[in-house]
Amino acid sequence: MQPSRKRDRIRGFFGRSPSPLPTRPTAAPARTPSQHPANVRNGSSILPDALEALDREDRDTVRSLLPGNAISIDAAFDEAYRCAAELQRQCKNKRPSWEYKGRQIYLFDHVDKVLQLLDKFKSVGDIVANVDPVHVGLPWAGIRAILEVALSESHQRVVLITGMELSLYMSNRLKVYLDIYAPLSPSLAADNLRKALVHLYVHVLGFLAQAIRVQRKRSASRVLQALWGSSDIMRFEERCDILCARAGEEARICDSETGERRREKLNARLLSLDRVHHLEAGLIKLQDKADLAKLLTAREATYDSSAEGGLPRCLPGTRTDLLGEIFDWTANPQGKRIFWLCGKAGVEKSTISRTVAKDLDEEGRLGASFFFKRGRADRSHANLFFPSIAKKLADKLPDLGHAIAAALEDDSLLCERHMTKQFDKLLFQPMQSGLSSKALPKDCFLVVDALDECEDMEQIKTLLKLLKRIEDFMTARIRILVTSRPDPPLVAGFKDISNNDISNELLQDVQLEEAQVESIKSDLNIFFEHELAQIRMNYPRRNPFGSLPTGWVGQKDIDLLVDKSHPLFIVAFTLCKLLSSSNKPQEDLRILLSQTHGHGLSAGLGAVYLPVLRQAVATASGQRTEDKMDMFRTIIGSLIMLSDPLSATSLSNLLGTPIQDVGAFIPPLQSVLNVPESADGTSDPLCAIKLFHLSFRDFLVNPDLAKDDEGKEFWIDEAQAHSKLAGHCLRLLSDATLNEDMCRVKALGTRRAAISKTKIAEHLPEEVAYACSYWIQHVVKSGEHIKDDCEVHQSLKKHLLHWIEALSWLGKASDVIHSLMALQSIVNADQGKRLISMLEDASRLALRNRYIIHEAPLQIYMSALLFAPSQSNVRQIFGNALHEHFEVMPATPERWGAETLKLEGHDAGVSAVAFSPDGKTVASGSADKTVRLWDAATGEARQKLEGHDYWVSAVAFSPDGKTVASGSADETVRLWDAATGEERQKLEGHDAGVRAVAFSPDGKTVASGSYDKTVRLWDAATGEETQRFDTRNPAARVRFTNDGSGVDTDVGLFHLNSPSAASGYPHTSSAPAEVCIVLNSPWVKYNSSDLLWLPHEYRGTCSATYDTFLVIGQASGAMSFFSFKT
Repeated sequence: MQPSRKRDRIRGFFGRSPSPLPTRPTAAPARTPSQHPANVRNGSSILPDALEALDREDRDTVRSLLPGNAISIDAAFDEAYRCAAELQRQCKNKRPSWEYKGRQIYLFDHVDKVLQLLDKFKSVGDIVANVDPVHVGLPWAGIRAILEVALSESHQRVVLITGMELSLYMSNRLKVYLDIYAPLSPSLAADNLRKALVHLYVHVLGFLAQAIRVQRKRSASRVLQALWGSSDIMRFEERCDILCARAGEEARICDSETGERRREKLNARLLSLDRVHHLEAGLIKLQDKADLAKLLTAREATYDSSAEGGLPRCLPGTRTDLLGEIFDWTANPQGKRIFWLCGKAGVEKSTISRTVAKDLDEEGRLGASFFFKRGRADRSHANLFFPSIAKKLADKLPDLGHAIAAALEDDSLLCERHMTKQFDKLLFQPMQSGLSSKALPKDCFLVVDALDECEDMEQIKTLLKLLKRIEDFMTARIRILVTSRPDPPLVAGFKDISNNDISNELLQDVQLEEAQVESIKSDLNIFFEHELAQIRMNYPRRNPFGSLPTGWVGQKDIDLLVDKSHPLFIVAFTLCKLLSSSNKPQEDLRILLSQTHGHGLSAGLGAVYLPVLRQAVATASGQRTEDKMDMFRTIIGSLIMLSDPLSATSLSNLLGTPIQDVGAFIPPLQSVLNVPESADGTSDPLCAIKLFHLSFRDFLVNPDLAKDDEGKEFWIDEAQAHSKLAGHCLRLLSDATLNEDMCRVKALGTRRAAISKTKIAEHLPEEVAYACSYWIQHVVKSGEHIKDDCEVHQSLKKHLLHWIEALSWLGKASDVIHSLMALQSIVNADQGKRLISMLEDASRLALRNRYIIHEAPLQIYMSALLFAPSQSNVRQIFGNALHEHFEVMPATPERWGAETLKLEGHDAGVSAVAFSPDGKTVASGSADKTVRLWDAATGEARQKLEGHDYWVSAVAFSPDGKTVASGSADETVRLWDAATGEERQKLEGHDAGVRAVAFSPDGKTVASGSYDKTVRLWDAATGEETQRFDTRNPAARVRFTNDGSGVDTDVGLFHLNSPSAASGYPHTSSAPAEVCIVLNSPWVKYNSSDLLWLPHEYRGTCSATYDTFLVIGQASGAMSFFSFKT
């Protein structure tokens, strides 16, 4: 088509007048429908008629933006398209959403729809070659302006994109009708369809005109006014639906006159449009799914997992009072946030937890559950507690899952971070992220069972502090049922929650023994009646030629069983398990009932466990009892010490013991061991064997059992059992199991995420994975000290890198550092100098390369080794392998530098650093307005404390390390909980920025120095100012004297509550406490002597020391960490 013909055609869409603006005759002779020229084919009349039908203000707005030629259309459309593409790029890693008509609208998803709808206006070749009245008539320059506002103003972005998507969707529908019904001959039906389409066009243009006018007004006056509100969009869509329905009806009338083929074509094209418009969160949901897959969760930790789901729940009629109290709490909208059910071992707290969790789940009110279990890898600690809770909540609540996925996209290693950061990023912030009221239930319950079985006491303390913060959740009432034994750390933790529960809305606690003192015998009676009836019913399956009589157990027998069990349900459970696994239950029942209670450990649980143990040894194969007992201690002693359960086959491979020997002890112990069965009813050797209750393990390792005449032969020496397990692990790993490229991926850059878990399991079977994961734990728990050339040292010299590779494939690369540190702690200092050197060197290597070995495990042999110092221990032992890959290698330093770690995370320069009193944590303040807490050993970021309005210039720890004080240019001092990151106090009163902060020796008072030339004292508990000292110059350093009677500053010493304090004249400054390592830039001094000269890039902006450790804050936002040997 020639340019002149294109221009003529463009003008035609605005009317047949030479003028570029459309005109319409004000009057015309009456015509019959057959004479009407404005049929659907005459698309040129659609735009002029639509413009004429607009009100004057809208018409002027649209006309001012209509292009006059093909080039202008092209250019305006391309500019709008580029704006949309830039929006898509900017929104790729952001996931804001808003609630619209009862559903969540996701930004990225709608930007993608806008681009798809724009593509439908864009022809393969020249756009204008196939121009149509809709394309030509849309104010593309105005559309571009709206998209530019969406680009620059994030708070309006989602609303504007939603409105734009609706506008383009309706415009495309209009375009489809015009394309398909253009060939219609003039008729009344065609005229009615044309009128319906004009009305739809008018509505779309008016909607766009409204936003364009507001945009112009904003540009001129800089008044922040929304281009569209949510009500505008809703009204627009509702009116469009009505107009589209009318157009559809008119089109059907046309079809009835001309045939159905046109209808089929229309439906096909409208369906294509609808697939774009109604694709709710299509791509974003796929992205969410990929991000949520990064959540590492604790295996079998939920109430309905394979490990917990088959275990008993409360029988009908039992625990009625206690369950009634719990369910009253769940049903009460004003119920307290935390319900703590406390009871000693064996009273079946977990049975109650499973019962409550199941009922809440069936009612749709259970958010998540987590059942701790000592000795069960992921469940014996809280490292994966919050990721596991987040995963269940994300599964149940998609909108919350969207917010959690966004956090994981920002930090793919979030599951390896400190608990507090996990809580903030995976739970607290997603819950506070503006979710709609419909996204979360009014009451969402968490069930946390056996918290006492978390083996890390510090984690328990931190977890309780974090759970207390649920009272700050605004979008949903999260409520938690917690069960535990009354262990001192838990009692203290819950007491602290209760003492700080000012509103009396947080904690309700119940002592299980007190709550069921009257009903426990009745409950035990019901339990025995039920279980004994089940044993009678199932007996023929075990003995097809026998049966148990109806009255095989009388009430008197049940009463005796109740007396023998009271008050421990675990005893009743074990007795019934023993009878259910017996071939002669009547005979065994008589034996059980005839046994006396005994004394010491032979009473209580011992009265149940000892007969079971004797039977297991008696039925095991072997000539001598002594041989059987040795086998018992090897197999059962190892089984109860495992950090993660193993199957019979894997345990056999780990111990190097025939599977027949392992199997000999399993069936007789089915009353205390949970042994999965195959389809044929036999024990499954490939499924993990687990303890029904930890009391069995506790019984066997109790030192008092070694002194008990009736049970001493069954005592398991815990340290010795760990020592033997460690030996078995090392033997397994040394016997041609560990080698380079264990998963046979060949490509050295292969990402761990690209290899399936199935393939990893093929090359790292269960027992090998166990040995890699836990051999160091068993060595440490053996209580032995290791030295040069011991078995551990020899194994590391052969397999250190292989072991790191294996842990990386297993997703446990972060465990390497902690494991090596644990080994260092048990090395004999005098006889293990070479081993210590190797472990320190390996730790440096792992710290420096932790990211890349997590992502690509084989890089331990490449990047990690290649850039290690040439004379480092690891490079010297393993470096020859590099010659297989490199002819020439880059020069590297001979030794590791003094810099142990580089802590990176601040977005601006570091202005203050401090060590915690125990040296385990570093606090840093920055110009990015945040305080961050770091693990001094691993460099892991633990906390990000946000709240200051300007840069942070001072940080300090309280003497107990539980509180952090920070001073800022915003003229405030803030106190933070070091465990949870929660702001405790905001101390206000200074008239200028704060330069220095310090705690008194008792932690009750905070001192601060400021540019306002004052030093002020504050009550750390209340935040009140208690004393003020005026100074001649601003104090840049403050600290309390050792006895707490004064405040020592760089402008003098002030005595607390003394006459001179009031006068403002300081005493002479006291000598500071002696510190071994001091930074006196550019030198690091040791005992006042120059030790290390720092290059310019290491001198930094601030520093702190602890013992032989030095940390320097850098202007780049990083921190350099040094550890000196003195």
